[in-house]
Amino acid sequence: MKPRSGFTLIEMLVYLALLSLLMGGVLMTVYQLLSDAGGTRVKVSTDEEANFVLRKIAWAVGDASAITTPAAGASGGTLSVTKTGFGSNPIVISLSGGLIRLSRGGGVAAALTTGNVAVTGLSFTHLAAAGGAPEALQVSTTINGRAYGLTRYLHQ
Repeated sequence: MKPRSGFTLIEMLVYLALLSLLMGGVLMTVYQLLSDAGGTRVKVSTDEEANFVLRKIAWAVGDASAITTPAAGASGGTLSVTKTGFGSNPIVISLSGGLIRLSRGGGVAAALTTGNVAVTGLSFTHLAAAGGAPEALQVSTTINGRAYGLTRYLHQ
């Protein structure tokens, strides 16, 4: 008898099983990486839009001569500010149709957020000056289920 070279059926089945396990592990890892990248992209987009809105609110409140709405000691969903040295007063920021909007001088409101995010809450709390603490504005918003906030002290 001549010795035969090659693989037996059992060896082939073992090699195929090992290859299947290896390929399954690689596919699971790739899937996990891709799904994590998508979630990270959504978080980054949400953070960018929230930071943009909070910077716009800080700009509106900076150098403000008066916060008309909400009144001192009150809270509300709309902010109305008269800004020193700014020709298009009042500046109004509010939540409308799932978008945070800004209008100047009673004009058409421009959206500060896009349809890529869902804004479910916007609240302004006007803190009156008391006990040596200056007048302040607290802002809180919920975008894509994540809470964001800002406290801005007004210049005296």
